[in-house]
Amino acid sequence: MRKFYVLLKKELLELITVQNILPLVIVVVMFSFIGTFIEKEMIKTKEKQPVIVLDADNTNSSHSTIEFLNSTFKVTKENDLDVDNAIKKAKTEKINFIIEIPNGYENSIFSGSQTEIKTYTIMKSFNALASGNSATLKAIIETINEYVSNSLITNKIQDVDPQIIKHPIKNSDVVVVGNKQAEVSPDAIINFIAMQTTLIPIILFIVIILAATMIATAIATEKEDKTLETLLTVPVDRKYIVLAKMCGAGIMAFLSAGIYMLGFRNYLNGVVGEGMSSTMTPALKDAVIQLGLTIGAYEYFLLGLSLFLGIMVALAIAMIVGVFAEDVKGAQGLISPLMFLVMIPYMLTMLVDVNSVSSGLKWLIYAIPFSHSFLVAPNLFLRNYSLVYGGILYQAIIFVIFVFIAAKIFSSEKLFTIRLRFGRKNKTKNG
Repeated sequence: MRKFYVLLKKELLELITVQNILPLVIVVVMFSFIGTFIEKEMIKTKEKQPVIVLDADNTNSSHSTIEFLNSTFKVTKENDLDVDNAIKKAKTEKINFIIEIPNGYENSIFSGSQTEIKTYTIMKSFNALASGNSATLKAIIETINEYVSNSLITNKIQDVDPQIIKHPIKNSDVVVVGNKQAEVSPDAIINFIAMQTTLIPIILFIVIILAATMIATAIATEKEDKTLETLLTVPVDRKYIVLAKMCGAGIMAFLSAGIYMLGFRNYLNGVVGEGMSSTMTPALKDAVIQLGLTIGAYEYFLLGLSLFLGIMVALAIAMIVGVFAEDVKGAQGLISPLMFLVMIPYMLTMLVDVNSVSSGLKWLIYAIPFSHSFLVAPNLFLRNYSLVYGGILYQAIIFVIFVFIAAKIFSSEKLFTIRLRFGRKNKTKNG
């Protein structure tokens, strides 16, 4: 039994290394950070949500409805604004909803007919928390329905259909994206955008991690096997060696991206039946066109360019990491911080609107070059070209900087001596 414990101790000592522990620590820290942030965002959604109400009826019933609504939501009543100016005000004050109470609201209620009101949803993002806006909108309509239903029962209105008493208010949804409007459910638009963009962050995340690990371990292996020294004795400019390694890894990354994309698309097509496009109704197609939520050849070019630069930045960083690693295990451990830099924007951009967070956190996210690759698709749908162009330019600058650093390292003889050794190995060697 003692021999078993000796062997077990040996195995544990080999497994409990900085290379193996560091990724676990990073994952715990990352999820703690993201969890705390999301918790704060969820608390915000539970606060009184601001709503602009346009009262075209201006009667006792409309006033009472607004007063009742104000008990649950933070209502701003505007009688002098038309819809277009109300939308401008909502965008300026970061308000997501506008309720339009029509003329004849009171007469319609007490005549026993169903009353239609219009709700405008200002869409500024398509992330997971944006779907919470739909829940808020439903809560607004339910609040109004509750008040009107109670009024009908209290006033004992005769000859009214029981279904109308239960649901006296009918909602007409209008979605606003930029300067365009369409009568469509916010849920339908969010689901449509999600189906178009779901694959991009997943594939990009996988490809960046795999490609970075591949090139870092390849260089670490060459150093460990002493084949890198032989390669660098060839009468070829070392900058070309750096470029060739990055291009080779980049080609493999894109091949991997294509394979993963095909696999995931087949999977999603199987889940939804005949494919994602088949789920669109004619009304939704018309709304998508009206809102300008379509992507043409130019937008696809920008999307591809941003994804390409994101992958190449990761490869440039991984090449430097591979140089600093002593062996393959060391390279895998050093890749962990890169995983952290990829996972933070991957998680946050899927869950929240980056522009709605605090300035410090927003600029921290923008400072990570991979964030722009995750944000490019939603920004293209929203026609936020300035953010797309800025992100691509920033990625290109970061890429050039890291390639320059890699070229300098490969041009120096320190390439063969530079190391980042971990404590346990140093003690072993010194012993």
